[in-house]
Amino acid sequence: MRALGRPQRRPAGTARRIECDLFRRAFPGRRIVLAPSPEGRTDTLLAVDGHELIVGATRAARQLLGLSAADLDGRTPIGDLIAREQEADDLAAGERAVVQRALARARGNVSHAAELLGISRATLHRKLNKLGLHEQRTVHA
Repeated sequence: MRALGRPQRRPAGTARRIECDLFRRAFPGRRIVLAPSPEGRTDTLLAVDGHELIVGATRAARQLLGLSAADLDGRTPIGDLIAREQEADDLAAGERAVVQRALARARGNVSHAAELLGISRATLHRKLNKLGLHEQRTVHA
C-alpha cells in the first residue's frame, strides 16, 4: 500500500519511455533519429526536417551532443553532428552524399535515382564514375 500524499516513483526506464513518446508527438511528420550514445541509451532522439536539418532534440541528446537552443533552430545539418566518417566539406562530398541518398531511395535502380535527382541516366552514370560510386554499386549488386 502506498502512503498518501507521496507520488509513486516510476522506474527510470518508464520516465525515458514517456519522454520519448512525448517527443515523437511534439514533432509529427518529422523524421526521428536516434543519436549514437556510448552507453547505448535509447532516449537520445533528434527531430529532423525534410532538408536533414535538426529542429528538435531530447534533453539526453542535447546533453550528449552539447546542443544549445541555437542549434535547434533548423539551421544545423544532422550530418555535422552525427558523422561516422569525417569527409572534407567540399562540393564533391556533398554531391556524393546526394547521389548515394538517391540511389538508396531508389533501391539501387539507376533510372529511378536519376529521375529523383532530375538528371538523365547517362549523367548519373558519369557522376557515379567520377565519384567512384559505380564500382561500389556493382560490387554490392
